Amino acid sequence: MTKTGYTIKDVVIGSAFRITRTYTGLPTGVTVSTVYLTIKRNLTDADADALVSISITTTVGVNGQITDADTTGGSIAMYFNVSESASGAATVDTYWLGVDVETTENGSYNRHTLERSKIVFIDGVRD
Repeated sequence: MTKTGYTIKDVVIGSAFRITRTYTGLPTGVTVSTVYLTIKRNLTDADADALVSISITTTVGVNGQITDADTTGGSIAMYFNVSESASGAATVDTYWLGVDVETTENGSYNRHTLERSKIVFIDGVRD
């Protein structure tokens, strides 16, 4: 089931931040290969035009990591690191945030939407 209706508020433009998530309700026993975070002004914008478009795996990386990919209980956990330069391109506005997971089930790849939420960027106080 897709998580909706959540809003991350008051993210200062130009700041680095981390988004940490745990999701339940995945089919048990699937293999999780990649998770994607996309932040867009409009849902209909192409991924190539997104403010943020990053992917993570179970290997630690600059973009984050899938910290629990064992879906025997139907859940996974992860974190995403959004850089200062990525958030620096935002404007004072509300954007769409999406999290999608790529899994392998019975030898075929599938993509599941885990979350469709919003994120609100604000101006910060600068010297």
